Amino acid sequence: MKRNLYYLVLCMLTSAIFQKAVAQTEVQTGKIAVVKINGLKDPARKKQSFVPLAKGVQAIYANLTNDAGGLVSNGGANSSTQGTRILADDINFAGTPPFKINLVLFSVTNSDASSFTARPRIRFWKNDGVGGGPGTLVAAYSFAAVPFAAFSATTLSASLGSGFTFPNTAAWVGIFFDAPLGATATVDNLNNLGQAVYDPPNVGTSADQYFVSSNAGFATNNPNGSIQSFGVGGPPVSANFGWTFQQSCDNEPTAFNITGGGLYCGSTGVAIGLDGSETGVNYQLMNESTMVGTPVAGTGSALSFGDQTDEGIYSVEATSTAGCSSTMSGIAIVNVGTPSTADTTAVACDSLVWNNSTYYTSGNYDFHTTNASGCDSTITLHLTINTSISITSVSAANNSLCLGNNTDLTANGVSGTNAVVNWFSGPGGTGSNLGNGNTLLNVGPGTYYARVTGDCGSPLEDSIIVFSDTTRPTITCTGDSTIPTLTTSCTRAVAFDNTSYADNCGVTALKWELTGATVAKSASFGINQLPVRTYNKGVTTITLTAVDARGNTQSCSYNLTVVDNVLPLFTFRNTATIKANILSGCTSDATIPDATYTDNCGTPTLSWAMTGATIDNGTGQIGTKTFNRGTTVVTYTITDDAANFRTSSFNVIIKDTIVPLITCPGDTTVTTRAATCQKGFKVAGIPTYSDNCEIPTLTWKLTGATTSQSAGTGINLLPYRTYNKGTTVVTYTVKDASGIVGTCSFNVNVIGEGSCSSRNDAIVANKNPFDNEVIDAVLKAKLSPNPTKTSFLLQVQSDKKDVVEINVYKRDGKRIQTVKSLPYQMLNIGANYSNGLYMFEILQGERRTTITGVKQ
Repeated sequence: MKRNLYYLVLCMLTSAIFQKAVAQTEVQTGKIAVVKINGLKDPARKKQSFVPLAKGVQAIYANLTNDAGGLVSNGGANSSTQGTRILADDINFAGTPPFKINLVLFSVTNSDASSFTARPRIRFWKNDGVGGGPGTLVAAYSFAAVPFAAFSATTLSASLGSGFTFPNTAAWVGIFFDAPLGATATVDNLNNLGQAVYDPPNVGTSADQYFVSSNAGFATNNPNGSIQSFGVGGPPVSANFGWTFQQSCDNEPTAFNITGGGLYCGSTGVAIGLDGSETGVNYQLMNESTMVGTPVAGTGSALSFGDQTDEGIYSVEATSTAGCSSTMSGIAIVNVGTPSTADTTAVACDSLVWNNSTYYTSGNYDFHTTNASGCDSTITLHLTINTSISITSVSAANNSLCLGNNTDLTANGVSGTNAVVNWFSGPGGTGSNLGNGNTLLNVGPGTYYARVTGDCGSPLEDSIIVFSDTTRPTITCTGDSTIPTLTTSCTRAVAFDNTSYADNCGVTALKWELTGATVAKSASFGINQLPVRTYNKGVTTITLTAVDARGNTQSCSYNLTVVDNVLPLFTFRNTATIKANILSGCTSDATIPDATYTDNCGTPTLSWAMTGATIDNGTGQIGTKTFNRGTTVVTYTITDDAANFRTSSFNVIIKDTIVPLITCPGDTTVTTRAATCQKGFKVAGIPTYSDNCEIPTLTWKLTGATTSQSAGTGINLLPYRTYNKGTTVVTYTVKDASGIVGTCSFNVNVIGEGSCSSRNDAIVANKNPFDNEVIDAVLKAKLSPNPTKTSFLLQVQSDKKDVVEINVYKRDGKRIQTVKSLPYQMLNIGANYSNGLYMFEILQGERRTTITGVKQ
């Protein structure tokens, strides 16, 4: 053991490091979060900053502030995994037990010249051991391996989560080190780990003694060892190890809201208080970091701290009798200022905008604002408002004028102080002065200017032009109309009523013009009403124009639409069904008779479309075309220029009479074991088949020694199956899309010696592996969901642990996947399968079972 190595430490510990570790409790469950804190810079330093406690917690022992300038190494390790001896310090917690300890800080020193990783392990005992030493073990925590730099001093901080409860005030707290799997410390490294020595604690108490165990790594109740005193063999005489403990603070004061504050402009100040309080809690008013007055005891109701006259930002700190504290919610700000007054005078025309308000009448107005000190400032405005001149318009009693007529003019909306109207023949007071006053009488055509002047505002002016007759005639057109053509022509004769018209000075001419589908026009003089006439198919625009004596004109227009509603007519169309047989391939040519047709307005367009077995379309006559097998519906359509159309349809039937071809593989002969009646295998070879079109169905049937058959649809090939002893005839049947069939057969011979006997695990012959499951007595399979839209979950159940092989077959017997797994292993399979039916064959040694699944 090394003690009081003050000068050695001065040389070794040149810098402090941050450390982080995760502790795993040994007597409790759950992980303990560990945070970094600042370690010692130099062992000779007498003051060290301490991490302040968070709200809701309180220190019950603190001894990491003043370094006493020494260290004690644990030593005693003879195995890196067993670890060092235990160093323990006697601790007396401040406060009333029990204590709910949730944070531990402790010092660790490394006097080794090497850097390495090791695991610190801490223990908490009651002082009921021999001679008041460590006795009953209350809690134990082990960290993950922590890195230690050469010649370093480190302070570790471990958050114990919800913590643990220590029942007494007096305790022994010890530490030892080991090197579990993954740590790099050697035995010599471990023996150079220890604890720094500190002056007496500033929270709690501790005698100047420590306990050292005699057994390395011994960490149970009542550890063997001895209590020793500091100061043996040198300073420090009064010292302890570096530990700090804190516990949860369960009675933190409730946070109430700060009330009051604000600006005051007198001498009484503004009140500050709380909207609630608790008994047993003292509340201190703070102006920033300065305490204001003495603490006020809580009453259970709202509190007042009185009127405050000093500027500042006020807050309230609450402290319970148990030592827990909290900051009340919010702040109160106090500002101090002085009120002021001022006067101003203004004269304006019509209105004045002052301090974002508009004033329209004369008078005295007060404006209240805040001065630089934050208090009320009253400014009085003495305002005189004058009225500006205005004019809204100039109007004429009659306008426009027929030949030889005059009219009177009036200036409207004239107002303003001393407003006067003068009439001029030019703008801006130019030209002749024609008189004054709001009216000007008996004037002829021309331009007249009314100029207004007054005491307030610049001169204003409005004008009017008196016209000679500019009034257009009135003329009334009928509305648009639509009429059909006749069945034998593309035109239509139409008569319209006479057009009505009028004018203030009389109409001298009425004329019309036709544009669009029909083109024509009347004479440009005289009264011309629209006569009866023939209009072409389409839209004809009819425009009528009236002209008065001054040449003023007015026109109106309407549309006459002549539409063709007559459907085109087939003069010949084929209606009989056309039939043909396929000679080769899957199509046949057929010739379609030409169609003839007519229309009242020109020649229609012929088009055709084919649906059903053959899909095509086009224009003109069809002639000879190639048609697919089956029934094709042919539809002729004739369409005229007006989109009138007529259709005619008939069928073309192409029949397939060619028999499909099929060839089977040769006979198959296999031998079973003696006294065995069955043999399971997959027949080698598959049939070959062909057809001039396509073969949608291939089926098989077993007769003779073994009987079974495949599904009646789709392509079906013989799967792996069990055949009975004797001759089984396999018959393949192929059927094309027209229902024409072809067949072939071959034999499967199963030869065995001796008489037949049964086996408990014999595989039962399955008629169709896609119709039924083959279930072994002890080999089963579960498939879910079934059917599925995504993938299957497959689980094989067996009383054996041997590997199972899973073969997946499509409906046509083709194997698409092989998977190996263990019994009861859940497999996700089939995510990439297309929709259809699948067989899952499960093999385990000689055992076999199948199950089918559907992918939608």
